[in-house]
Amino acid sequence: MSKKPPAPTGSLTGIGRTSKSNIIMKRTLLLLGILLPLLGWGQTVKIGDILCVQGSDTLIVSPHDYTGGGIGVVFYVDESGQHGWIIHPQIQAHQIYWSNMYELPWGLTGWQSIRDAIYDLDGYDNTGFLRAASQYDHSRYPGAWAVDYEHGWYWPSLGQLNILYGSIPVVNNSLKQIGGTLMQGPWVYWSSSTFGFDNDCALYYASSGAMGAVVKTRTDMPQAPMDVRSIRNF
Repeated sequence: MSKKPPAPTGSLTGIGRTSKSNIIMKRTLLLLGILLPLLGWGQTVKIGDILCVQGSDTLIVSPHDYTGGGIGVVFYVDESGQHGWIIHPQIQAHQIYWSNMYELPWGLTGWQSIRDAIYDLDGYDNTGFLRAASQYDHSRYPGAWAVDYEHGWYWPSLGQLNILYGSIPVVNNSLKQIGGTLMQGPWVYWSSSTFGFDNDCALYYASSGAMGAVVKTRTDMPQAPMDVRSIRNF
C-alpha cells in the first residue's frame, strides 16, 4: 500500500490564489527561510498553477490567468488545497557530484533500501543538515549550496522527486509557459536522500522513472549528467 505524503512542514504566506473575477493579493513574509502558512479564503491551488511575482506581491495563479513574472510551478497539493510543493523553473547545478566525502552528516537518515527511501519527504531538513555539516567547506555537499535556501528553496528528497515525476506532463506545460527548463529527454536529478549501507552512495531519480543509488562522487550517468533542481513549500 502506498503511503500518502504528509502536508509540507513549511509554507508560503502572502501567496494568494488569483482569478480574473477574484484577485487575492498578500505580502510575502519570510521567517528564517521558512515560509509561514497560507491564509486561505476558500481558494484552492492546483497542480500546474504558477508562482509569480508582480511588483511587491507574490501570487499563485492559474495558467489561464498568468501574465508574467513566473518563478515556479506547483507539482503537489495536499488535501487542504492550499499547501504543497513548487518546482523551480531552472536547474540549479549541472553535472555535479553529491559529495566528495563518505561520512553521513548528523541528522541525515542513511536509508537501507530504495523502497524505504521513497518515503523520505524531508528535503528541507535534509538540505539544512547538509549545509550545517559543510558551512566551512561548501565542496563537501555542493548541491545543498546550489539552492536558494535562505529564500525557501531546497534540495528535494527522493520521495518528493517521485511525486514530481507523476505530475510532469502538467508541470511541463506551465514550465513552457513561463520559459522554464522542461523535464523532457534524458535527465537525472540527484535527491538529497542518501543510501546507508556504507555511506558511499546517494540516491537519484531519472527521466525514465528509474531510481537508484550510485557513488556520491559521480557526476554523470550513461543517459545524462547528474543535476540538482530545487523545490519549495507553499
